[in-house]
Amino acid sequence: MKGLKDVREAVERILEDESLTADLADAAARRLLEWATEEAERIVRETEGSPRERQVRLRALRQSVRRIAKEAKGSSPADQLGRVQALLELGTLAAQVEERAEDSDRRSLLRPGGLLFLSLVVLALVLQQCVGGGWLGQRAARETVAAGWVTVYFTDPRSPGDDPSTYTGGIDEDLVALIDAAQERVDVAAYDLDLERVTDALIRAQERGVQVRLVTDGGNVDEEPVTRLRQAGIPVVARPEEDRGLMHDKFVVVDGTWVWTGSWNLTENGTYRNDNNALLIASELLARDYATEFDELFSGLFGPSSPADTPYPVIEVEAGSEVARIEVYFAPEDGATEGILNVLSQARSHVRFLAYHFTNEHLADALIDLARRGIRVEGVIEARTAQDAYSQFDRLRASGVEVLPDGNPYIMHHKVFIVDDQTVVTGSFNFTLSAEERNDENVLILHDTGIAAAYIEEFDRVMEVARSGGQ
Repeated sequence: MKGLKDVREAVERILEDESLTADLADAAARRLLEWATEEAERIVRETEGSPRERQVRLRALRQSVRRIAKEAKGSSPADQLGRVQALLELGTLAAQVEERAEDSDRRSLLRPGGLLFLSLVVLALVLQQCVGGGWLGQRAARETVAAGWVTVYFTDPRSPGDDPSTYTGGIDEDLVALIDAAQERVDVAAYDLDLERVTDALIRAQERGVQVRLVTDGGNVDEEPVTRLRQAGIPVVARPEEDRGLMHDKFVVVDGTWVWTGSWNLTENGTYRNDNNALLIASELLARDYATEFDELFSGLFGPSSPADTPYPVIEVEAGSEVARIEVYFAPEDGATEGILNVLSQARSHVRFLAYHFTNEHLADALIDLARRGIRVEGVIEARTAQDAYSQFDRLRASGVEVLPDGNPYIMHHKVFIVDDQTVVTGSFNFTLSAEERNDENVLILHDTGIAAAYIEEFDRVMEVARSGGQ
């Protein structure tokens, strides 16, 4: 039914923008989500046949969530929850929402007696028909690389209330070192960027003659670090905020050789509060793939308008006697869900998963089928999304999948599958319809036992935190 689909699409567009409530602990974020579900549904109902009005009101909704989160940020989760509750009850931000809209749009932003500053939603559209056949059976391009061709990183989340001045030693320092070593080009596709150290490194690169470019999402383009990059002469392209999807990638390509990618947003929260992973890979073929995608984004080809023209969709990386196989997918053009389903269908003993947001019925069906066939399936889903209307959490648990809500009081942001201790699926790709059909995303499927072992260790850590109910 189109009306229901419109509702789900609207609220998922908000949910996928995880930066909106990144400053809040789970309890405060969930409170916003309760309000947001009703408000987003109401907006869609009231704007049937008026796409312009709907666009304006939903954009104001996202702006308001961001403002509430900043106003509510406190030293403890309880303090945050109290502030969110007070803001929702008193409606103190309604005037701010009105001021952010053009005069011609103001009447559409506020309903009599209501609040239009509500927020984030944890809804997602059931994935309809998987498209694309994946890279199963695709002939691989072979590349010989040096030992140590890949480095795996995981963040080390700190407790709420830690002094941000103590936030040092994070994975951002290795990215800064990579940028500082660049000689020719640094291309950054970053959904969100607020790390001063990374910003400074990009400006230093620009000043010594390295070509630096940035693509980001329209919802984050006005952040102060992005403004600094522009002022330094670095070209910045943003996916329009009024688009139905997000520029959700988090990758960096350096000198046609190095690719940095994963779930990690280039932010303070992403580095020091949230659970994330990243990979640094030395591969000219993989760099060609990511550079091609970056050029498309930089030219304004976002979402479904981006062509399916990845030069090397399957790469075999040979380091000594070891050969690792890498499958490369960019969403929405490459059918990433189908590629993941292909990998899951080959599971024989054990599947582990970590999911910030899991609403994709097709992926859930695959896990349930594996569990019914006696294959162990276990996972962790971000707590603030686990119990929402279209989450697959309850369905997975009822079908024999060992799944828990996460225990990080902020965000468990991984998007990972580990299959049979041999294969890892990772990237920016949430297990949702938005990721498959609208957002700009990237996925790597890495067939390598060494990489899998590193991710299993991280999985065990996140699972232990979930079992203990927090850190």
